[in-house]
Amino acid sequence: MRRRIFLSGGLGTVLAGCRSPSDAHGTLQRVSQGTLRVGVLEPVVLFRRREEARALRSIAQQLGARIELHQGEMDMLMQDLMRDRLDLIAGDVPIAWDGQSDMALTRPWGSTVYKGRMVPAAFGVRGGESAFLEAVNRALAEWRH
Repeated sequence: MRRRIFLSGGLGTVLAGCRSPSDAHGTLQRVSQGTLRVGVLEPVVLFRRREEARALRSIAQQLGARIELHQGEMDMLMQDLMRDRLDLIAGDVPIAWDGQSDMALTRPWGSTVYKGRMVPAAFGVRGGESAFLEAVNRALAEWRH
């Protein structure tokens, strides 16, 4: 009996330390079966890059969402992302980008030129939205296979 109680207690302690990803601002719940608001850099080059467009469509399909594009410069898009006006930033966001402190980056979907060299490109999501980031990364992984 003691052994069973000890194992249950130990399992409870282990499970309490494991948290499933969550969103501080509920992005995944809001986007699922709704609208994926995507900020793209000016000028709109998104659909010039078929690979990026296919990746975004795959994400939207996995989430059951439709895509709504918002065009702007990176500073404006970052502000909109932080103010919950956007869910994701697309358009050649380099993994090595210097200004990514408030933005979490997805797994790479392709590559882009940054500071004169080819680097992996990703999408940016608001920091703290780990469930949404995980869902986007899962959709990107499935899209790649």
